[in-house]
Amino acid sequence: MYDLMEDPRLLYLTSYDPFIYRRPLFAKLALPKLRIINYVDTYRQSTGYLGKSLYFMVKAIEKIESLLLKTPRYPSGYLASAYLYDFLYYLPISKIKPRMIITTNTLLGSKQITKAHSIIIDWMDVWMYPWDEMNLFDIQAIEDADGVVFWSNPLMKLMTKRLKIPRCVYVPYGVNLADFDPLIFGDGVSFRQKFNLKNKFLITFSGGTWRLGNLDLQGIDKILKAFQLISNQLKNAILILQLLNIDVQTLKLLKELNIKNRTIIFSKLPFNSSDRLDLFKATDLFIAPTARHPIAYYAERMKFFQYMAAAKPILAEKAPGTESVFGDTACYVKLDDVDAMADAILMLYNDRNLREKLGEKCRKRAENFFEWSKLVPIYRNFILSVYK
Repeated sequence: MYDLMEDPRLLYLTSYDPFIYRRPLFAKLALPKLRIINYVDTYRQSTGYLGKSLYFMVKAIEKIESLLLKTPRYPSGYLASAYLYDFLYYLPISKIKPRMIITTNTLLGSKQITKAHSIIIDWMDVWMYPWDEMNLFDIQAIEDADGVVFWSNPLMKLMTKRLKIPRCVYVPYGVNLADFDPLIFGDGVSFRQKFNLKNKFLITFSGGTWRLGNLDLQGIDKILKAFQLISNQLKNAILILQLLNIDVQTLKLLKELNIKNRTIIFSKLPFNSSDRLDLFKATDLFIAPTARHPIAYYAERMKFFQYMAAAKPILAEKAPGTESVFGDTACYVKLDDVDAMADAILMLYNDRNLREKLGEKCRKRAENFFEWSKLVPIYRNFILSVYK
């Protein structure tokens, strides 16, 4: 009898580093025989100069399409160019003759290209644009897929109303407390001693900078402005930005607001490095901003679950994505209200009991609903049910 769980032709395709965006490793816990393939690296390694030339040919087609079409597919392509990108990336993988493909987002999710027996889209980023449109190639891939796994519950509710999705399930990114648990593996005292932060009130944001034109999708600008408003009142407050990347705009704003001497910036750290776990243990308050662009507004970001694992209070901007993750365990402020964010920081600073209560509730919610051990069976059962 055929057993999908034992089939080496069960593939997880992604363009991301699985040690940063760890969903493929989560999927492998659910399906131990799963093969994880970075299709961008595989294409580059197997096609060489010819592959590079073909890629730039498609890039030229994409440029022509950009003059005619309004809604691109993320990260590249429109219609013909989107199809050709997927075709090129799939060429080296086609030799495997996969039985089932799980793919991050819609890339390589087209049945027309892969001819796989079953395709499941693990939908991390839903690129619905502010003008309320989606790329047509994305829509076709989603509606043709055998199943869709949503990382965001609000997005699932929205998309199942708008698109013809045959089967879907909500499985958030969650947190694996076996390898990311600041309470067990973090040392807050050591962190404060190392960086001379004894008796400081640490306000932390962890993530990256991400802008679409002038739109700050991560909300870092609002954190900086709110911190500037309270900096004179909270002389012992320090803002910590632990960033995957940093851009010129952020550095410029830090200088303009005159808070550089009250801000510590850590560059990219492995997700469970000792320094990062120590930082999370030492933090007094996490900030979880968002943005009105749909990709941020509905998103359940990876860092949210890691914040909760630290059992510290979280100040969040109110949006469907943040409310879905934090429930009643966060302190919310109205989206894009910098004054309200500043006031909430002051309120939480002055109410230690509330901070402790919120932190305990966050941790319990993470343990009860978002720990990988709770989510893995849901993911596995959905994959197997789709194949049958």
